[in-house]
Amino acid sequence: MERSFSKSNLIESYLKSSVRRRGSMNWIRYHLNLKLLARLRLIIQYLSVQGECVFPQVETQEMGDKKKAGALFVKLVSTAGTGFFYVVKKTKRLQTSQTKLEFRKYDPRVNSHVLFKEEKMK
Repeated sequence: MERSFSKSNLIESYLKSSVRRRGSMNWIRYHLNLKLLARLRLIIQYLSVQGECVFPQVETQEMGDKKKAGALFVKLVSTAGTGFFYVVKKTKRLQTSQTKLEFRKYDPRVNSHVLFKEEKMK
């Protein structure tokens, strides 16, 4: 027995096998797949009658510009001299102002909150 491998037969066999592979047959999905299959058959028949390529090549587009960097990582170093530091993100809005970040944060080596000042990451 000879099987024909037309595009519509291949699409139909794929849809039927995808329903079988999912285990429990979801009849709504199967019904929608059959409707889709009927539409695809009509489109393929119409295009083959018109003499056009059934699956035309898609035009490629060049990629756009890369996104600008939104935030930088900076190091907040303890002013208590313990060497403890936090790494935080400095947003673009804060980068435009020339002020350095200063926060009162917890330093576990001193067991209290101390002032942390911004330093650049190495």
